[in-house]
Amino acid sequence: MENLITKIAFVAAKYLDSNSASNEVLLKKNNNSRDVVTELDYLLNEKIKKVILEEKSNALILSEEDQICNKSNYFKDLTFVIDPLDGSQNFSLGFPFYSSLVAAIENNKIIASAAVSSFNEQMIIWDKVNGLKSNFQNFKSKSISPSYFAYSPIKTSLSDDFIYKIIRNIDKHSSGIYRWGSASNGILELLNGRIQSFIGYEIRIWDCLAFLPILLNAGINSAFYIEGMNMTLIASSDMKHYESLKQTFEKNNIYLKDYSSIEVSIKNE
Repeated sequence: MENLITKIAFVAAKYLDSNSASNEVLLKKNNNSRDVVTELDYLLNEKIKKVILEEKSNALILSEEDQICNKSNYFKDLTFVIDPLDGSQNFSLGFPFYSSLVAAIENNKIIASAAVSSFNEQMIIWDKVNGLKSNFQNFKSKSISPSYFAYSPIKTSLSDDFIYKIIRNIDKHSSGIYRWGSASNGILELLNGRIQSFIGYEIRIWDCLAFLPILLNAGINSAFYIEGMNMTLIASSDMKHYESLKQTFEKNNIYLKDYSSIEVSIKNE
């Protein structure tokens, strides 16, 4: 698996760095201007799937760009969760904040993952045998830094009152809110030490699932909740802010599970 996840990462890096794909918007999902699809989305999707199926022909693939087959035994059988291009709108606008993400899951446990970003050409690869490899040094924020608040471009169950509670919590512990229009690049900024916390509410699993073991290995506190194809995730290098965020969610009957071991199931009890 370690060889396969590395091969996927390098294929993603090759096409992220290529100028062969147009940034023209081909599709707006749900008529939402933030939720777009470009030629690069489709190109990355096909190239990554080809690499997977050449070595694991029976693997299930759960991709943002494909239809979900409700009859498939996702996560129990070997499953690859792909976000070919997280930050498609940024790519369409010419902004450099976009990434490719892949997580391999079997028996409900993440066994390998990769995150490749066009911004500073960053690459992170993790597998349960060899651990974490990256082409940049992870470090934690040492001062009160901004936080990143990610939210889905589609309608969520967030009430305005709960949004205000989260924002007040962020302001209490950090120097404000950042957003790059790409959840993955927000988490990468956390790993780079440029922000101190990441808060993602009901974002789609392929936007951040691959980062769970990476955050753990980088020593960053993280907790999550999965419901269907949506995921809520908080991650912070500051323990006080991390605990405060968890309490904010718990007061609104959202209970996040600490990600304290690579063996934890991605399915909630």
